[in-house]
Amino acid sequence: DAANGAPAAGTHENPDRFPTRLFAIYYLFYASQAIYNTYLNLYLTDVGVSQPRIGMIVSVSTLCLLAAQPFWGNVSDRAKNKTAVLRLMLLGGALTVGIFYFSTNFWFLMFAVSLFAVFYVPTAPILDNHSLELLEHSRWNFGHVRMGGTVGYAITVFAAGFFFRERYGDIFWMTAALLTACLLLALSLPHVRGYRTGARKTPYREILKNKKMIALIGFSLAFYLGQNFYNNFYLIYFR
Repeated sequence: DAANGAPAAGTHENPDRFPTRLFAIYYLFYASQAIYNTYLNLYLTDVGVSQPRIGMIVSVSTLCLLAAQPFWGNVSDRAKNKTAVLRLMLLGGALTVGIFYFSTNFWFLMFAVSLFAVFYVPTAPILDNHSLELLEHSRWNFGHVRMGGTVGYAITVFAAGFFFRERYGDIFWMTAALLTACLLLALSLPHVRGYRTGARKTPYREILKNKKMIALIGFSLAFYLGQNFYNNFYLIYFR
């Protein structure tokens, strides 16, 4: 029922077949995170960006996400085909990560990190949402598929340390290649209709009245702020 935002007919995976494509997408996407998220700041250090300026880059890119996350969530929820939105985000990430090779100027790098983050960071929750839809009637649960991301991250972050050997500029073309592979796999995913296709907009004041939602937002904010500090600076500290 499109009015209620339900998925269109034929959008679910075969309930008995293991969702190999989804598993592979998670593997490749989190492999890209193991490369980009882990080694970006070592690249910035190598090209002469000071630690306080790295903090500025992280802060500005995080502020950009305050607008990007709700934007992509709203677009996905209202899309007649949210699979196309996922593909667009993967394409945007694969293209924008290449601009890092244009300049090592501080202000340009701040722009590059922020632009890439607008496409890249919100992809994970959109992918999760999409996967939950596809697996709704499957005998396989989300944990089976999400394990692909865990395996991809663990293997890649271990292997990448041996591969780079201080050549941190390689992280960008490798991230682009992995996102492109994700995109190619996503082209064959079934279409999924957004939850709120054709529905009226929910006023933000309604969300603010929901105490459980506010508690969840507060928890997420505190958790991801701590995770963000750690992920962005622990490698520099170890080095």
